[in-house]
Amino acid sequence: MFPKKCRKLLFLLSVIVMALLCACDKKDEEKSDDPIAQAETGKELKTVKIGGIAPLSGDAFNYGSSAKNGAELAVETYNSKNKNVQLELSFKDDHADKENALQAYKELKSEGADVIVGPLMNDCASFVKEESEGDDVIHIIQGATAPNLTDGIRHFRICRTNLSEGKAAADYLKQKGVNYIALLHDSSEPYSEQLHDAFREEYEAIGGTVVIDEYFAKGDTDFSKQTSRLKLYKFDAIYMPVFYTQAIGLISAINNAGISTKYYGSDSWYGIAEQVEGNNSLTEGVSFFSRYIPEEESEQNKQFVSEYTKKYGQAPDIYAASTYDAVMLAAQAAQECNGNVTANGLSLAIKKINFEGLTGKMTFLSDGEPRIDPKMVTVSKGKYLGSI
Repeated sequence: MFPKKCRKLLFLLSVIVMALLCACDKKDEEKSDDPIAQAETGKELKTVKIGGIAPLSGDAFNYGSSAKNGAELAVETYNSKNKNVQLELSFKDDHADKENALQAYKELKSEGADVIVGPLMNDCASFVKEESEGDDVIHIIQGATAPNLTDGIRHFRICRTNLSEGKAAADYLKQKGVNYIALLHDSSEPYSEQLHDAFREEYEAIGGTVVIDEYFAKGDTDFSKQTSRLKLYKFDAIYMPVFYTQAIGLISAINNAGISTKYYGSDSWYGIAEQVEGNNSLTEGVSFFSRYIPEEESEQNKQFVSEYTKKYGQAPDIYAASTYDAVMLAAQAAQECNGNVTANGLSLAIKKINFEGLTGKMTFLSDGEPRIDPKMVTVSKGKYLGSI
């Protein structure tokens, strides 16, 4: 038996120890989950590095500039609302050249990019895809529509391929009662050729009639031969899967030839209204398939348009919206990794995601391609309005 005085001392010591233990437990309970507080105690925040590749100079500068703006706004928006995962952006100029795109990819990889968005142009994206097989970086294509750019392992896409868009365009027009159609495409441009071929195959397979099928080559400015032949036939509409800069010249030439028809184009017609400021009649009523409608009335889109316009002094386009979506998809995947922000973790997360973006609701097929509904845009008084 301990002396009475010792027992009192032992009791007092036990009380002190218990008090200290309780204080430690309370301190642990009061630890904030906020990453700023964690950072102050020495715990490192998780930063996901996002790389971007697009043309920031040259003829395709507008495409790349919009993409970069969309990526910047996505990172800024996400980081302001989410503290457990932060995004860091590095954007490279590929000059719309595949060799420069490859160099940009190598630089981003050396910087430790977890996800690379782009390249934006088809040939650049195809070249980088070939060279990046088997790497530990997730690639999200937001604009390139050439085939064979995804694998469902490291390479994903949030836009339709040329083949799927061409098929969807044929289905849509036939369902709308366009039974007789004229085709006009750029035979020297793979983008145009692929859309044309996919459209014609599907359109004829579902009972549509291609009345006349005309073509031209890149750089052509005289379309008198094409218009003289178009005048010989009757058709409900004309489908032209070409770039908007080409579409303006073609529409003008066809109108000047006295041909009255309805014009339909591909997603690269976005920007056509801005080409004819002061002469909206040239583009009034033309329609095209698109991934994004700036005038869409959803709260998500209205907030995006407001913030983008405030930050950059102009309305967003399809390239800004699709790049914004690509960055947000990467961020959502990182959030759902439960701390396992690796290439494998991100890949598995993307495959399970039901993503709701500016460009639509989408899920992903096993090959990394998106399952997404098409949108039709009609130009009215210089504005882009949704037809679906």
